[in-house]
Amino acid sequence: CLHSRGAITNLVVEVQPALGVSHEVDGERILHVRAVGLNFRDVLNVLGEYPGTPGPPGGDCAGDTVSTGGPVVPSFGYADAPLASWARTTRWLVVPLPAPLAYEQGSTLPSAWSTAHMAFGGCCVASDGALLMHAAAGGVGVVAIEYAQWMRLRTRGSAGKPYKHRYVRQSSGGHMSSSRDAAVSSLGMSHELNACRLHFAVNSLSMDFIALACALMAEDGCFEEIGKRGVWSTHQIEGAAPSLVHNVLALDSTMAADPSWGQAILCLLSARVLGGITASLVLQCFDMSAQYELAFRTLRNGLNMGKVVARMPAAREAADGSHDVTGGTSGLRLLT
Repeated sequence: CLHSRGAITNLVVEVQPALGVSHEVDGERILHVRAVGLNFRDVLNVLGEYPGTPGPPGGDCAGDTVSTGGPVVPSFGYADAPLASWARTTRWLVVPLPAPLAYEQGSTLPSAWSTAHMAFGGCCVASDGALLMHAAAGGVGVVAIEYAQWMRLRTRGSAGKPYKHRYVRQSSGGHMSSSRDAAVSSLGMSHELNACRLHFAVNSLSMDFIALACALMAEDGCFEEIGKRGVWSTHQIEGAAPSLVHNVLALDSTMAADPSWGQAILCLLSARVLGGITASLVLQCFDMSAQYELAFRTLRNGLNMGKVVARMPAAREAADGSHDVTGGTSGLRLLT
């Protein structure tokens, strides 16, 4: 629960009020949450740095949907405030969880895959073009580089740690630069491009990194903005690079405006998983009841590769009958 924004320590674990089973006529579903895939949006939300009114943190999740008179269905997608054992959602925003995926794996995909799908859908890049993907070891970055390989694009990425550079190079063969120092990144990318230009950029960074991407883009290139802080306006982009195609993507508002579009994207994602085309992202899993602060700090400090997942504790079994424990006062007996 988050009573006030401003610090990760403001997050607390509380007993959740009971949720009644929804009515099918409303299109609502109750989701027994099993895993939540955290996004950097959730960190900004908790810190009070997300623009607008983001609502409670959490979004991507996987669990069991419950409806009146219907079966319990393992599902994945989006829910309202899923950082809880139970959450409300609608039939538009969850689809059956593909059999190859566990709950934790399913929770890594909805936002990362949908955002990358939106970004590539908004551009027109020929094969053998050059892609710049900032934060290439994050969730969206991993999916975008996978997309780029399907489209036979040459990839240039940025990340903050050497081990992340190695991971991306091994998975994509692309060139890597710093996501911490724009000047260093500029030198590295200029050298690797060898007087050529970028055709497509997916940006999540701010400040000088936006100027860097604009300076390296070819005429009529496509700049897809997925960041939330320091976003340049269309007027600023036109001043720096008048010929760029500039799109600011906001998955949450797009899905809220057109839930049927969101469901179509989730169905496409599910079909790709079943077809063996898309797989779970690499993930780092934390126990929600005991490690929620660590999960948010890991994501805030950029220590993760792929997704940070919060696993909900399993329901406790009823303690029926008597249990006899022997063994004196040893440590193991006392712990038991």
